[in-house]
Amino acid sequence: MSQKKKPQLFHIGFFYKLPNPNSNSTKYIWRCRLNNCKATGYTFTDKIGETDVKFYITNEIHIETPDNTRFEKLEHRLFLKERAANSDDKPRKIINLAERPYEDNVLAQLPSNSADRQAIVREQKRNKPQYPKQPEILSEIEVPDWLKMSLKNEDFLFYDSGPSDMDRFLIFGTRQNLKLVEYANIFCDGTFSVAPKLFKYILFMLCLKMKLSQ
Repeated sequence: MSQKKKPQLFHIGFFYKLPNPNSNSTKYIWRCRLNNCKATGYTFTDKIGETDVKFYITNEIHIETPDNTRFEKLEHRLFLKERAANSDDKPRKIINLAERPYEDNVLAQLPSNSADRQAIVREQKRNKPQYPKQPEILSEIEVPDWLKMSLKNEDFLFYDSGPSDMDRFLIFGTRQNLKLVEYANIFCDGTFSVAPKLFKYILFMLCLKMKLSQ
């Protein structure tokens, strides 16, 4: 994908773009990414990267020289952005995970650690959830709908004693987890160190899930 989220194909040092990505044709015409370059080719799918794709060149004359390092640089930046958008990892960890045994000519053109760190921070800010304002009293707590659901789209806010309760408390869990607890050994543990403001502690209920042999 290009920076504009459009299909992009890399072949022997050159990038090609798909002018008509929404075409209903079974034959997809690709053109060199440079607007004034006439180099073209075609495929029979636009799902680049998902399957082995055969690329047929119809015009191989380019106005630029091939650059195999460009693909490595884009893959490096794409990894940083995807990791930053989908994890809570610190920039230093993401940069370390992106390290590869690159050729010297690629290493010479990769961005500095400082530039990578700035790109990661920008991506994390762009994808940071819109959390509600920090409440000052228990009655002001409003849990957004997206925090009431689990990652599997199940109800996660199981119980809320309500804003009128001076000792308000909330229970988080899913019905599936309650079924696991029903006939299992239960372990409880509480912690004060990570309790949110206005709350004294968080109480965890854990169970030992045993897999019975057939």
